[in-house]
Amino acid sequence: MKRFGIHNNQLHKKNKKENMNYCRKKLNNNLLYKKIILHFYTNKKEVLVKLISIRIDSFKGIKQKKVETGKVTRIEGKNGTGKTSIVDAYLWLMTGKDSQGNAQFDIIHKGNKEATVEATVELEDGHTITLKKNYKEVWKKKRGFLKKQLTGHTVDHYVNDVPVKKSEFNTTIDAIVEQDKMQLLTNATAFLSLHWEKQRKILLDNFAEIDKDEIKKKVNLQLPDKYKKLPIKEIIKIYKKRERDINDRMEILPAKIDENSRYLQEIKTNKTKEELENIQRNAQIEKERMKDTSNEEARRKRKKLYEKKIELSTTISTTEGKINRIEYDIAMIEDTIKEAKKDLLKIEEQPQKEFSFPDICPTCKQDIPQSHKNMLKEEARIDHIKEIKNEKQTKQKKIEHNKNMIQAHINSIKKGKEVIKKAKEILEKVNTDLQNTEKIKQIDYTEIDKRIEETTEDINNITNNEKVKMRIQELEREESILSNEYTETAKMISRCYDYLQEENNAIETSINKNFNNIKFRLGKRLLNQEIKPTCEAEIDGIPVASANNSAIINAGIEIINVLQKAYSTKLPILIDNAESINELTPTNSQIIATYVTEEPLKIKIITK
Repeated sequence: MKRFGIHNNQLHKKNKKENMNYCRKKLNNNLLYKKIILHFYTNKKEVLVKLISIRIDSFKGIKQKKVETGKVTRIEGKNGTGKTSIVDAYLWLMTGKDSQGNAQFDIIHKGNKEATVEATVELEDGHTITLKKNYKEVWKKKRGFLKKQLTGHTVDHYVNDVPVKKSEFNTTIDAIVEQDKMQLLTNATAFLSLHWEKQRKILLDNFAEIDKDEIKKKVNLQLPDKYKKLPIKEIIKIYKKRERDINDRMEILPAKIDENSRYLQEIKTNKTKEELENIQRNAQIEKERMKDTSNEEARRKRKKLYEKKIELSTTISTTEGKINRIEYDIAMIEDTIKEAKKDLLKIEEQPQKEFSFPDICPTCKQDIPQSHKNMLKEEARIDHIKEIKNEKQTKQKKIEHNKNMIQAHINSIKKGKEVIKKAKEILEKVNTDLQNTEKIKQIDYTEIDKRIEETTEDINNITNNEKVKMRIQELEREESILSNEYTETAKMISRCYDYLQEENNAIETSINKNFNNIKFRLGKRLLNQEIKPTCEAEIDGIPVASANNSAIINAGIEIINVLQKAYSTKLPILIDNAESINELTPTNSQIIATYVTEEPLKIKIITK
C-alpha cells in the first residue's frame, strides 16, 4: 500500500469500513486502478490471477489472433506458427520482456508498423481488468533522404480501454504482483535459469527458518561474551589470526631450546655443588690458617691495618654520600628560590585593583554618600597595598632564608671535602703499611690454589648448567602452553566450521521440506573446512544440468507452487515446448502450454 501513498499508520486496524473509505478518498483521482487497490487491501490474503483472453495484432509471428483460455489451455501447431509468440505477447504486456527475459526483440509482425497486445485478467473475486499495449514505429523524412526513415517507436498504455501513463500502467500491474516475482511465478524455467546466488537469496529470504542457539548447543560452540554478537565468519578470522600467531611463536621455540642446550658445560666430577663449595671453603680456611700461623704478629698488625682501612673507607664513602645529598638539597633550594622570584615578579606586575561599592546600604536601604564611598575605596586601596607589601616581604624573606641555607650547605661541603682529603691521605699510608707487613717468607700454596681453582671451575659450570636447564624448562613449558592454546584454538575453529555446516544443513532441511522432488544443496565443505556457499538443485537425485527438459519443467512448476505460498500469489504458468512432458506436476494455477505438432495452430481449452 505504501507505493500508492497509503501508509499503515494511516489505517485503522479494526475498522475495515473506515479503511475502505479512506482508500477511496485517497485514490479518487486515480479511478483506473483504485478498484484493484481496494480489492487487494480489503479482501483476501492470497492473490489469484487468471488470464481470460488475449488479443494479438501484428505481434512477432502472429498477424491477428484472439485466444480464449481456461484452467488448462493447450496451444498446438507446427514450428513457426506463432505458439511462442502468444506466450511472449502476454509476458511483454505484463513485464516488457519476452519468455527469454529479453527487453529488446523484434516485436512487430513482418510488413507492419504497429503491434497491439490486449489481455483480460480476472482476480479471485470476479473482478476483471483489461490491459493493453500498442507499439508503433515512428517514421520521419530526414533531410537528404527521399524516403521516410525509422527513427524510433512509441508504446501507448491502456487500462480498461482508458489511456494511461506508463507509470500508472506499471503501478496497476504492481498492485497485482511485483515485476521481479512475475517471471518467477509465470515461467516454469525462470527460477532454475537464475544465477545460483539469486536462487540462494530467494530461498533464504523465504524459507530459511533455523534456531541458531540450538545449533550452537548441538556443536558445543561456547563463545566468549565479547564474540557472541559477531558473525561466525568474523570469529573464524579472529581465531585463525590467533592460530597463525601461536604457530609463529611455536616455530622458533625448538631453535631456542637447541641454542640453550649448546651452552651446557661438561662436569668432570660426581660431587654436588654443595660438596664442592664445602671443599672450596675448607681450602680457603686452610690457606688463611697457613698465612696466619706463619707470622702471628704480622697477622695481628695487618688486622689492625685492615680495620683502620675499613674505617677510613667507610668515612670516605659516608662523607661523599652526605656531600651528594647536600648538593641535591642545594639544587632543590635553588628551584624554590626561582619559584619565589617568579611569584615576586607576578606580585609586582599585577594590575592595580579597582574597588567598587553599592550605591545603597544593604542594611538601612539608604543612599551612600559619594564622599563616604571615596573614603571606603581609599581605605580598601591602602589595605590592598599593605597586603601586597606584606606578601612581597614574605617572599623576599623566604628567598634570603634559602640563600643562607645554600651558603651553610656550601660550607658543609667544603668541610666534608677536607675530611675526605685527610682520610685518603691516611688510607694511602695504611695501604703502604699493609704491603710492608707482608711476610718475607714465601709459602707454597700451589696444591691448595689448584684445589680451589678446580672446584671453582666445577661450581661455575654447575651454576651455568642450572641456569641453562631452568631456561630450557621455561621454553618447554611455554611450548606446552602454546601447544594447548593451539589445540584449543583449532578446536574452536573446527567447531565454528561445524556450526556453519550444521547451519547450512538446517537451512537446507528448512528449505527442502517445502519440496517433494527437488532438493537444494546450499554449501560445500572444502578440504580446509571452509563452507563454500552455493545453490545446486537436484531433481529426483539428478543434478539440474543432467536432467531432461521434462524434469526441469515439472521441477519448475513445483518451485512455482512453493513460491506461490511464500508470495501469496497465483499467476498463470506459461510452458513452452511441453510436448516432451508426459504428465505435468499438479498445480492450482492456470496452465497455458505450447505443444509442437504437425497440425496448424490450434487453441484447446482442456479444463475450463
